[in-house]
Amino acid sequence: MFNTKTIEKIAKYMHEYFPQYIQNITCDLDSKILKILQNQLNNINFVNRNELDEYTQILFETQKKLAQLEIKIKKLESIYKNKFNKNKN
Repeated sequence: MFNTKTIEKIAKYMHEYFPQYIQNITCDLDSKILKILQNQLNNINFVNRNELDEYTQILFETQKKLAQLEIKIKKLESIYKNKFNKNKN
């Protein structure tokens, strides 16, 4: 899912900001941070740009259809009200 080099860069960046005594104590800190990052990032659901574009187009079309349906419903409501009022009189 993610580029391993990017995750390694993040782990290295985080490791560099720990105090020196912690760096000396935990020689495998990089691998632990890397594993944690990989596990957490794999739990996130991402979509690529093409999927995003497809979902955006589907949403646009759905909104357009919804607007058309709202217009039809308003027309039907007005027809129904007119018929109901005529029958009432």
